[in-house]
Amino acid sequence: MKTIREQKWMLIVYASLFIALGLVEFILSIINLDAAVKVVSYSVAGALLLVGLLHIIASFVTDTKAFFKGALILGSIAIALGIVLFIIPWIIPELLIYFVAVVALALGAVLLAKGIIAIIFKYKVSWIIVYFILAVVAITFGILSLVYRGTFTQIIYCATGAVILGLGIFVLIYGIKALKKSDPQPQIVEQK
Repeated sequence: MKTIREQKWMLIVYASLFIALGLVEFILSIINLDAAVKVVSYSVAGALLLVGLLHIIASFVTDTKAFFKGALILGSIAIALGIVLFIIPWIIPELLIYFVAVVALALGAVLLAKGIIAIIFKYKVSWIIVYFILAVVAITFGILSLVYRGTFTQIIYCATGAVILGLGIFVLIYGIKALKKSDPQPQIVEQK
């Protein structure tokens, strides 16, 4: 088992990887979208292959007597998905644009329903207006992302890079603050 200090250092390592990936993704999505797509696809594929390999190794090391090896199955699926992403790197932008469009349309529908409920239960007019404006923006974004997939793919990849970069910076700050705190030292009790 890792010590608390080693876990804090791992946070800093992961944060550094997130920052590097987010920065590369953001810059490449502005300069060359095809390169950004390949970076994301190969990064996700590499992560899936690594996770799959670790799951398979763990299934043979820890679950030696188990009949159903869940880690073996999950590892095999992760490796298969990683290989698919290496072979077909353009599948992620297609799936990503549809995913974002569906999420935006669903969010717009929820906000529209909230606006209608706000009218029925006589909320403040300001909340009703906010719900309807946000619903219109979300639904419009969802429809436009389906119609103008190329442009919105670039916007989504820029946003993804920015989110990964922000997440990396947040985790790095948290890891550094956690590392600066002193680890609790065990108390030695003298026996009489």
